[in-house]
Amino acid sequence: MYRVDDIDFQLNPQCTFKFRETEEISYAEYYEKKYNKKLNYPNQPLLIHKKKKDGNIIHLMPELCVLTGQSDEMRQNFQLQKDLNETIKPNPQKRLEGSQKLIDLIKTNDKTKELLAKWAITLDMNPVSVDAVKVDAGNILMGRNNTFSLENTPDFDRKIQSEMLDQVQMRKIGVFCPSRDKEACKTFVDTLRKCVETFNYPMSPPKEFYIDGRNFEDWQEKFTQVLDPSVQAVILLLPGKKKAAPFYDDCKRFLLTKCPIPSQVVLISTIQAGKNLRSIINKILIQLCAKVGGTPWSLTDFPLLDVPTMVVGIDVYHKTAMKKDSLLAFCGTVNKHLSRYWSTIDLHPPGEEIGKGIQNAARNCLLAFKEINGRFPARIIVYRDGVSDSQRKTLEEIEVKAFLRAFDSLAESNQLQTKPEFVFICVNKRMTAKFFSGDNLQRGGLSNPDQGTVVSDEITTGKDFYLISQKTTQGSATPTHYFVLNHFVNVDGNYVDRVDSIPNDFMQSLQIFTYKLCYMYYNWSGSIKVPSAIQYAHKLSNLIGDRWRPNNQMIPHKAFESYKSLYFI
Repeated sequence: MYRVDDIDFQLNPQCTFKFRETEEISYAEYYEKKYNKKLNYPNQPLLIHKKKKDGNIIHLMPELCVLTGQSDEMRQNFQLQKDLNETIKPNPQKRLEGSQKLIDLIKTNDKTKELLAKWAITLDMNPVSVDAVKVDAGNILMGRNNTFSLENTPDFDRKIQSEMLDQVQMRKIGVFCPSRDKEACKTFVDTLRKCVETFNYPMSPPKEFYIDGRNFEDWQEKFTQVLDPSVQAVILLLPGKKKAAPFYDDCKRFLLTKCPIPSQVVLISTIQAGKNLRSIINKILIQLCAKVGGTPWSLTDFPLLDVPTMVVGIDVYHKTAMKKDSLLAFCGTVNKHLSRYWSTIDLHPPGEEIGKGIQNAARNCLLAFKEINGRFPARIIVYRDGVSDSQRKTLEEIEVKAFLRAFDSLAESNQLQTKPEFVFICVNKRMTAKFFSGDNLQRGGLSNPDQGTVVSDEITTGKDFYLISQKTTQGSATPTHYFVLNHFVNVDGNYVDRVDSIPNDFMQSLQIFTYKLCYMYYNWSGSIKVPSAIQYAHKLSNLIGDRWRPNNQMIPHKAFESYKSLYFI
């Protein structure tokens, strides 16, 4: 798959290039010899793809290229999407039937039969049957102690658009918009006022600022003129399409690195369309609440909160734009509702051990927790994303030991009297395993398991479990795998790892705890695939990593660490 970077109108398939250093050959001849493809349009210009890794240029023949992905028109075609999903997202019954046809083909083909016999491999036509349990997510806790069921509320999305659990007062907030879009700005501010009244949110009317120019420098000049540390949040009304709005990256970069203020972007086209605008701005208000340190909601009956507990999410960003560098995103809770986070980003050049960054982050996060609660956490539960089976030993040697060193450094300075109970969990959401519910032989056939389904027997080791946290309405459910790598506790004055003898009741509580955390992501109404702490770390790492420039690094201002909020969602 190639991205078209340019078109070269000076070249066509009849032009030649150096082949094997000594031979000159035309593009048309090359494709005919190499791929047996005869080009029909000798005068067509060539498409250019520039390789990110080394900058080398690849020339492509337009008549041999096809567009990938779907156009906006295709995505809006309901019947097309329905037919497409039936093919690419088969339901459990169809998926099993397809798998059985493949197995039957393998078992009847002479060559594959010979290979199976050689390696003494047997294939069963039917999937393995395992026992599972359905855990209950319980109730969501909103403002004025209002509660309702997480799983059995049909209008869940609408019900969370009401007074939030902890609505931090916003006295000073600014809205920035191009001068030519004043009408859209007035519509937004008026709708926001109505939403504030619905939520009973303590927010002063935002001040409007208009930018006359069409360059980012004009936005930056206005930011510099009117913003100061007393401003709690900034709302940017930007032109353009989703994920392609002009000035988005530049504005975010400035407000993250130079002028540390939480910001929220809204597309002007969204406001002008008017469709579901009230609901959209309700959700923007929920995000603003979280960005300034509030708590939109929490859950009732959280297990494992019998003692002060910190939840940590860790994600590491690796992409070609970063070359060999990597970004560590570390997010840790600092309040009892598990809604406020201390977070940091740490850049790691090649050859530098990531453990040092985790050690510093863990130590600073513990101190932030103590600043809020007056004491250190008695229990820490870490979710580490993107870990395959082969990487666990490396994580134990580097990342787990980094946490232990952080505990030791606080203990040696007489700040930490007792080391916390410490649970380190490896999370893998890219699973090939599929779970089906029901009986293939019965009339109803197979279906997807209910959300909240946990599998922890027969195909597990006692240290791991599978969880299906989302309701699957299309295709087949894919579980997320959780492996408890370490579980340190204090026993008779010794700090020991009891991962090989985890009590069943603790493991069951950990499963429920993990499922409940999947409902604590404030960018989504409902459950997500992984615990919220991981998703926040992923969100932070992608926000920075996707916009990384070697000569213009986008490391958030240190002031954000003191805010202890989800400024990056």
